[in-house]
Amino acid sequence: MSQKPIKRNKNIQPLSREHHFGLLFCWKIRTGIKKNVEVNRIVKYVDYFFDTYMEQHFKTEETLLFNQVKHDMCKKAYDDHQQIKSIITSVLQGNGDTIENLRELADRVDEHIRFEERNLFPLLESLLADAQLKGIGKCLEDSHVQKPVEQYDDEFWV
Repeated sequence: MSQKPIKRNKNIQPLSREHHFGLLFCWKIRTGIKKNVEVNRIVKYVDYFFDTYMEQHFKTEETLLFNQVKHDMCKKAYDDHQQIKSIITSVLQGNGDTIENLRELADRVDEHIRFEERNLFPLLESLLADAQLKGIGKCLEDSHVQKPVEQYDDEFWV
């Protein structure tokens, strides 16, 4: 039985589209591990993806969404971001078992995205006024000059 697609408010759809690329990020890490790709290649990709997409995505969500509503789910999402950044730091610095850290990273990002899409975004859509959502949509439109189209040369997952 498949999940029915979630109808997202058009004003926050750009964040959901970016989540699609986040799920691909997880898939690429897992595929690289399964194919026994040299760990350093996967680590370089994590560094690229975080610097190019994920870091700004986190800042955008925190500023435009999480700060709008005082709710435990917003706190959880913010804490998830901090935990994911911490795991990325461990991966990039080679702290501990890098393969295990990569697996944990893929799992945490995957869980976080699914939490936001299934729980947090629907909550925010119900709590935020139409004017707030339109304001968020305008900010996203203005700030998302770069579409999440990945251009990374070492396609180790292929």
